[in-house]
Amino acid sequence: MSISEEYFIESLLKETLFYVKHKEENESYEQLSQKTLLKAQKILGKNIRNSFIKFSANLIIQFTETAMEITNGYKVAEEYIQYFFQRNKTVG
Repeated sequence: MSISEEYFIESLLKETLFYVKHKEENESYEQLSQKTLLKAQKILGKNIRNSFIKFSANLIIQFTETAMEITNGYKVAEEYIQYFFQRNKTVG
């Protein structure tokens, strides 16, 4: 596992949540939250199978929770939840 990549993704997720929680303060924050989450998604999505081995389950869950906070993020969250259960061979 790449600890530095995991920390980088965690910081992107925290930044995303900051933008979501403060979107009333600045009109651009909603768009920034989506862009920031997309950066995290690109890192996770480079090799999706490898990501579930490389990164902790906690990070994947944190990603899906964050995705659900942004506008239109439910589809992304649902996709990663499905990947998570496929990887862990369980039914959710």
